[in-house]
Parts: sequence; C-alpha cells; structure tokens
Amino acid sequence: MSYIKVRDVSFSYDQEVDVVKNVSFDVQKGTYTCIIGHNGSGKSSLAKLLIGLLMKKEGSIIIDNDELSQDSIDRIRSKIGIVFQNPDNQFIGATVRDDIAFGLENRQVDPSEMDEIIEYYANKVNMIDYLDHEPSRLSGGQKQRVAIAGILAMKPDILILDEATSMLDPKGKREINELVQELFKQEEMTIISITHDIEEALYCDHLLVMNEAKIQMDGLAKDILVLQEELTNMALDVPFNVKVSKALLEVGIEVDELYSLEKLVEQI
Repeated sequence: MSYIKVRDVSFSYDQEVDVVKNVSFDVQKGTYTCIIGHNGSGKSSLAKLLIGLLMKKEGSIIIDNDELSQDSIDRIRSKIGIVFQNPDNQFIGATVRDDIAFGLENRQVDPSEMDEIIEYYANKVNMIDYLDHEPSRLSGGQKQRVAIAGILAMKPDILILDEATSMLDPKGKREINELVQELFKQEEMTIISITHDIEEALYCDHLLVMNEAKIQMDGLAKDILVLQEELTNMALDVPFNVKVSKALLEVGIEVDELYSLEKLVEQI
C-alpha cells in the first residue's frame, strides 16, 4: 500500500492558471523520490501542497491513510519535516544549539532530554563542533546541515527537501547531497527531494518529471535519466556520466549508462 497517494490534484494562485494540474502519483514508505523540472514547472508548489502550506483546488492527498484537510493538517505535519532553499530564512535561534532546540521546545520535549537529542543530531550532520556558533557565520552548506538537524530532531517520518541545494556552491551542494544519501540509508526515512539538480536524481529510487504543471514521467530513475531527447525537450539535461557513456558507446566502448561518475571511471 502506498504511503503517500496524490490523486488528481490541481492548484492555482490566481484561480485562472493552474500551476499544478491533475497530478497523480504514489510514494512508497522508505523510498527516496526526486521530483525534477525546470523553473516554473510546478514542483515547488507541489511540495507546499504536500505539507498543507498551500491548499489544493481539486483532488486528494493521502499520507499514511490520512487525507490532508483542515481537520487532519496538524496530524500530518507532525509526520513531515521540510527544508527550504534559502537557509537564512530558516533560523530562529541565536546559536546552532538554540535553533535545533526550537522545534523540540514547540513539541514540549522535556528540557532534561534536549541536550542529548541536540548533540545526537548535530553529530549526525557533522555540526557538533558548531553548537555555540551564530548561524549567520556559517557557510551555506553548514546552514543547511543545521536546518536538517533541526528537522531530524523532531523525528519526522517524511523529509521533504524543497530545492535545498539550489543556493549553494558546488562544494556545499555535493556535501548536502552526500548527507541526504547517508541519512536515507541510516534513518530509514521516506525522502522527497524537489530539485532541478539532475545529478542528484542519480541517487533516487523513484523519479517524477514535471513539465507545464503536470507529471510527464513517473518511474525508476535509471529508466528515465537515459532519455536524453525527451528530457531535453522539457528544458532538462541528463547527468554528465550518461553523456560520457553515450560518447563511449559511439566509439565502441560498452559501459553502463546510469552510475555515478566514480563507478563509470572504475568501469573504464
């Protein structure tokens, strides 16, 4: 049975043009799903619909057998953590410790238990040495690590990343992608990443491609990311290693198309 079921969901900001139109898909518990699409395709609006920051015009969103509505929104939000693209907009506390503590305080966690929880998740994201630092003095990648730690401390079942690496430099982007992959393996969470980073999609189990407010492709990442012509027609690229693989095939060197660049180098 699907853990998240989206059925015929539509949404419009102006009640005239739908930015999400008749979207349906399923997400299985414990999977890593990427939703990719060019800017304006509707993917970030879809993320906000899943957590109830926007309310759908039509259709249904069911999470863990609970349909999203005004009556159920608090129950559903307690199961979901979301990390947005601008880390500077996510900080509440004066220090990293205070910021991770904020969500725990809202959930009325016993103060005597807080330090252990904060330190556990700060260590999980490799920020244990920065607990007393001011968030404003951190790098972009470090800020996103703190934001993720604050979400993890509340132990959500579902982690949604809404363009969480889009404002980071290449090093910060790589660090956050590696962290998410590690958390996925260790924490057994259901992860949904809204992204235009085609390289991140290499690591997903399940891939959705949005274009013109609709889901145009839905399937395994390894089957979709090799469709260069179709993705290019939707203003998307294909991973660099797929391009390299195709070029090698053209000169008679056979390699698998869809693996990380490191594995591709090993094959060569």
